[in-house]
Amino acid sequence: MNAQADSLIESEQFDAAAIHEKRQTINSRFERVKNLGAHRQSRLNEAYTLHQFFRDIADQESWIKEKKLLVGSADYGRDLTGDLITIIHNCEYLLSFTVRE
Repeated sequence: MNAQADSLIESEQFDAAAIHEKRQTINSRFERVKNLGAHRQSRLNEAYTLHQFFRDIADQESWIKEKKLLVGSADYGRDLTGDLITIIHNCEYLLSFTVRE
């Protein structure tokens, strides 16, 4: 568009001042739209980061609740099989905790 406006002005078309003014107006509007788009993109990126952070927190809380159920089991000391299962669950908990870090 700028090249065409320049060619019209250089070829001394009728009302070159109006062509120049119109080109300036269009360019300034285009710059404003680009700036607004960049600002909007920035805000969207911030919102995405915030939502991802909240999702990570929810995942961590869910994981903690799951592990609390395993660790907080009152099923111990009744028989050897129950005790062995509890030990296995606790070992799995420790392994998942180590991997989670």
